[in-house]
Amino acid sequence: MLHHVKSVFVFLLLLVPSARFAWQNRDMPGFASLHDDGLFFVSAQSLASGQGYRIPSLPENPAQTKFPPLYPLYLSIIWRLNVGFPANLALGSFGCWLALAACLILAWRLYRNDGYTERYTWVLVALLGLSPYMILFGATMFSEIFFTCFVLATFLFSRRAGTWAIVAAGLTAGCAYLSRTAGIALFISVPAWLLWRRDQRRAGIFALVMLPFVAGWMLWSHAHRLPAADATLTYYTDYLGYQFNNVGFDNIAVVLWKNADQILYGMGALVLPKIFDALPLKILTQVLAVAMLAGVVRMVRRGIAIDVARRRRAIVDHR
Repeated sequence: MLHHVKSVFVFLLLLVPSARFAWQNRDMPGFASLHDDGLFFVSAQSLASGQGYRIPSLPENPAQTKFPPLYPLYLSIIWRLNVGFPANLALGSFGCWLALAACLILAWRLYRNDGYTERYTWVLVALLGLSPYMILFGATMFSEIFFTCFVLATFLFSRRAGTWAIVAAGLTAGCAYLSRTAGIALFISVPAWLLWRRDQRRAGIFALVMLPFVAGWMLWSHAHRLPAADATLTYYTDYLGYQFNNVGFDNIAVVLWKNADQILYGMGALVLPKIFDALPLKILTQVLAVAMLAGVVRMVRRGIAIDVARRRRAIVDHR
């Protein structure tokens, strides 16, 4: 009993910085300055008011066919509780912070499932919960943390034996996809991992369970997308269409270079956050990112890149 009380105390202590930041910024002074959070919230308003999944802030009032609906559906609870804007931003900030707390709980469970000791697990959760990016996104209406919750749940369920566990994994993966279309990676990676473990049956079940989520959103968004020649409307309603309109053979090299540059910058920024823009800091973060990639390659060559959970359990059993 005392052990559980201590664990709860440590967890609540780790939530203090993010809770304090969310409370101090509960009016969201930078709301919609990065665009996507405003779109999420106005689409949530449309859902809450019974107008369907739309973008009422645009003159055409088009269907929201760019972002999948699960996160705006979650945010629509805010509008149902308080229709007064911008006063309801404070409630929205609290809802975002709750997702952060859930994310840390799931991360703790995943690390323990990997076989880490409880002390080391708390270190990993602390690094995650005290990350400036987690604290920032835990107080703003972006879908990253909400999406991550479903990804972590997918990993947890997929590692459990049995049919119902893999069905649950497919359901949470489907929810991840309906939170961010980047979740499509789970449709490939989880079955590939199961096939690598020679678990063809569960790989097939996972794919069959997740498939309706993927197909459903693709079919709905295609059926409701406005045929628009206007570049602005295309930007708001058709992500791929906007990319095709702006990326061609004449600039694809620049686009790939810029994306590679930002990927490396973002990876290194996990160690050195982007507090301010400075060329020496950017170079250092990208060097760190290259070191991360080199470390992964080195682990693969040494044969360490195997199923971490199975490896750690084997070590524990051997001891």
